[in-house]
Amino acid sequence: MGANKQIQCKVCSKEMRSNNLKRHMKVHMKKCPTCLTLCDDLHTHLETCGVRRYKCPCCAMDFSTPRARSMHAGNCKPEFAPARSSINGKFRMYVLKPEVNSPDYEDVLTDICPRIVEVIQHQPFSRLKFSLSMILLAGKLVEDEPQDVTVRTTALETMITKNHSCEDIEEAVMKHINKMIDKIETYVENGSGWVIDQTAEVHLHITSVG
Repeated sequence: MGANKQIQCKVCSKEMRSNNLKRHMKVHMKKCPTCLTLCDDLHTHLETCGVRRYKCPCCAMDFSTPRARSMHAGNCKPEFAPARSSINGKFRMYVLKPEVNSPDYEDVLTDICPRIVEVIQHQPFSRLKFSLSMILLAGKLVEDEPQDVTVRTTALETMITKNHSCEDIEEAVMKHINKMIDKIETYVENGSGWVIDQTAEVHLHITSVG
C-alpha cells in the first residue's frame, strides 16, 4: 500500500491508485486552441494566451494596449524600476538612495518614507508583502586610525493589499522605520564602539502573494 494507496478523483469521484492520479487528471483538462497546452482552467488561460503585452521601458510593468502603456509611462519614474527581480518579477528589490549624505539615519529614513510609499503603491500586485533593510556606513578609531564597516539591519515583514489606503501604507512603512531605528540605537548603545557616519542605501523588498 504505502505510496500507492487508493484515492478518489475530486472531479469525477473515480477511485484509483495514487500513482495514477496525475495521468488520470489529463482526462479533465482541455487543450488551448492557440498554444495547444492542456489546461485545467481553459477560460482563465485564454484571457492571456497569445495576447501581446506592452512593457513600460522604465519599470517593466506590462499592459494590453500601447495607449495604456503610454498613459502609465507619463507618471513612471526611474526609481520604480527594481534593481533586482526574480521569479518572473514576483520578487523585487528596490534601492533608494538618500538625497543627502548624513549620519542622522532617523531623519534620512523619515525623509525617504514618502518615496517608499510611492513605490509600493505603484506595484501591479493585488496582494504583496514588503520589508525594509538599510546599509549604514559606520566607523571607529582603531589605534588612532579610522575603520569603516557596513551595517545591515532588517525590519519586520508586512502584508499590503489594493484595499489599503495611502495612509495605511505610510503607517505600515513607519512601523518598519521605527523598528530599524530601535535596532540601530540598541546596536550603538550596547558598546559596539561604532559611530554611524552615513546612511548609504535603503532597500525595499517586495514579494507578490497569491
